[in-house]
Amino acid sequence: MQVDDVAVKSLEKVSPLSNSGLGPLESAMQVDGTSPNQSSENIADEENSKEINSSIPLENPRHTVENVEEDDVKLLVELFYLPYEHGSRATLMLEQVHWLKSNAYVLHQTKKSKEEKAKVEQWTDQATDFLDFCKSVKRMHKRLLHIPNRSLLYDLYPYIWDIEGIISMVGSYVKWLGTSNDL
Repeated sequence: MQVDDVAVKSLEKVSPLSNSGLGPLESAMQVDGTSPNQSSENIADEENSKEINSSIPLENPRHTVENVEEDDVKLLVELFYLPYEHGSRATLMLEQVHWLKSNAYVLHQTKKSKEEKAKVEQWTDQATDFLDFCKSVKRMHKRLLHIPNRSLLYDLYPYIWDIEGIISMVGSYVKWLGTSNDL
């Protein structure tokens, strides 16, 4: 724990001055019932106990951190393959979005033959595949946010943020294509 953290912790203990006319020292003594000398000793004890307790993992399943996997790195490389060229998987996803947009009309035809029903099923399968791709990008984004090398994260973050935002937007567009009545 740094000195600034100690100052913040000690300020958190002191309540705001009220109209009681007590000064900061009296107010501090009233809140925790100790003198200023004793409170600095308590702060040192709290630091030691927090260092010991910080090694104990929290058991909250919502905040579990998944490690970056090889597939996440491959996906990141595929998305930013060359400055003006996408990787094979990213190119495939772009083609898939174009196909979904071009063939969304079959979802909204009133009379559907067996051929068109097969095309609707194909469109739904393609959309599901693309939405799974969107989920994998979101998962990659989440995992990369928790890498221990913070300087690497700070270098990659603008790219990761942009691609996650764009893919999320395109995924929402594909969902809208599947539900919209006005094409």
